[in-house]
Amino acid sequence: MTLPPQPLDRRVDRRRVLLAGAATALIASATRSRAAVPRPEGVRGRSVLVTGSSSGFGRLLAEHLARGGARVFATMRNLDGGRRPEAQELARIARADGLDITLLQLDVTDAAEVRAAVRAAETASGGALDAVINNAGIAFGVPAELADLEATRRIFETNLFGALAVANAALPAMRRRKAAGCATSPPSLGGSCCQASHSIAQPSSAWRPCLRPWPTSWRRSVST
Repeated sequence: MTLPPQPLDRRVDRRRVLLAGAATALIASATRSRAAVPRPEGVRGRSVLVTGSSSGFGRLLAEHLARGGARVFATMRNLDGGRRPEAQELARIARADGLDITLLQLDVTDAAEVRAAVRAAETASGGALDAVINNAGIAFGVPAELADLEATRRIFETNLFGALAVANAALPAMRRRKAAGCATSPPSLGGSCCQASHSIAQPSSAWRPCLRPWPTSWRRSVST
């Protein structure tokens, strides 16, 4: 018996529930083992912009780097005027533990917000950023024949073109100052997202020769 296809909004809701559950499990697991995680070396005094810091790897990276002494600019797609619970929680941790974390609103698909956020981070840092971590990304895992084209376009706009937009905004000043570099870590759950991840992994690899004057440890591109 062949079941009728589910409405798109129902399929998307199920995906969001699954992804939210996976992210919650990841954060819970990381929290349990946080005491065993060594602080990062070589980041003290560095200015780092992390996109997609509301949850998952971006949220953990922002706090982890700040605990190593980095000046972190943690960006989220919508801060809701500072009322977003994830933003409030990260700000609370920063205040309580004396971490240098600045929250910025940044939707990587909005060119104006990309430029404004990078400019604000550069101004606060007194110049070029030392590193940018392109973590913002979305994922929908469905068989190819069920993939919604609009949702797939949104994946590429966020995971691929969003990362390139942030790099375009931040790299010129970084290159002039011979600062560190960019790392990309888009999610890789499901077919369309794997395609988008592969698409950004290729230009990330191509950036390596361009970033050779900078320290090797900061040039490395991460694609998970």
